[in-house]
Amino acid sequence: MLLPRRILFTVAALLVALFVTPSAQAVLANRVFVSQRSGNDSNACNNILTPCQTFAGAVLQLNPGGEAIVLDSGGYGPVTITQSLTIEAPPGVLAFIHPPSGTAITISAGSSDVVTLRGLVLNGGYGNGITVNTVGVLHVENCVISGFTSGGLETYAAGSVFINDTVVRENDFGLIFYGGRASIDHCRVENNQGIGIYVDGADVTVRDSVSAGNSNSGFAAESGGAENSILNVERCLSANNTHDGFETFKGGSGFVIARASNSSLSENIRYGINNVSGVTFESLGNNFVRGNVGGDVNGTITVVGGQ
Repeated sequence: MLLPRRILFTVAALLVALFVTPSAQAVLANRVFVSQRSGNDSNACNNILTPCQTFAGAVLQLNPGGEAIVLDSGGYGPVTITQSLTIEAPPGVLAFIHPPSGTAITISAGSSDVVTLRGLVLNGGYGNGITVNTVGVLHVENCVISGFTSGGLETYAAGSVFINDTVVRENDFGLIFYGGRASIDHCRVENNQGIGIYVDGADVTVRDSVSAGNSNSGFAAESGGAENSILNVERCLSANNTHDGFETFKGGSGFVIARASNSSLSENIRYGINNVSGVTFESLGNNFVRGNVGGDVNGTITVVGGQ
């Protein structure tokens, strides 16, 4: 005997519910919690008593614009971010990512997405501490990035990057900008094997920061092709670098503009300021450029007045 149509629909619905995976049934949250000690990525994670265990698991539980909050100290594994979100470790919690290989944090979000990383420790690994492929706005606050065989942070994004109160040390390069705009404030970029802060195709402003002890130049603005580069340095220290305090280079059709004011470019092994022909280098005339082994200034510096 044929079953009534209503009963067939009910049975079919029950079968679908039984075989749907837990992840497909999960309800996304605006806030999730992460604990290395007591977490499990199969948890709902939206309750402090049932947290996730890794950042990779936590971001899958978040609505766009949501936040993942770290509950206790521990390692939380590499993560790829594809939407607006915040990952935050509060003061007193050591939330670190020590990837066995590859990049610690990869950002491939939308062109209007906002990503915030706060209070994280990224340590050691092949690749970058943070790779930014696409993003609208990235905030990096109160982080430590060290020991990576490529860059501490490397960005190709056309968006805006804001880095505040962050330490970048003992990587290959420190901070690398191949696109977009960036503001760096109250940061320390120290003892990297390459250039401390490197700009090639971006517009970057650095204030109240240190780039010192790097095995290349402290600051560098370059263009080898059609890309345009701007690097503004204000109230900064670039000292004890193996190459220059502030280096520029122009090798193609793109322009390079470098500016320095109220800064100390001293005790570097080559020049304090090394400005290659074709680059516009403007100084407010109040920089301290002394004690550089190869010479304090090489190239033309244009002194401009303040407004």
